[in-house]
Amino acid sequence: MDFSDVLLEPKEAAAFLKVSLSWLAKARATNDGPPFVRIGRCVRYSKAALLRWIKSRERSQKPSIAMHRNTGDPSAQNGRNRG
Repeated sequence: MDFSDVLLEPKEAAAFLKVSLSWLAKARATNDGPPFVRIGRCVRYSKAALLRWIKSRERSQKPSIAMHRNTGDPSAQNGRNRG
């Protein structure tokens, strides 16, 4: 059985996520990135954990605030009354 794809090195994980290696390191340092495993001084990422992390960050698209505020009425612009 080949276990070579079970854990990814940071460079491989960054390529998989299509982010820079420095972004991944910063996200790891701020606890804002995907889960990782430390084996001695080595950092590794599980591909399954990366996929779960991506899934957890999915967002549905919501209308922008500007669409709600844009009524065509100049007095409603920026929520201020001009008068």
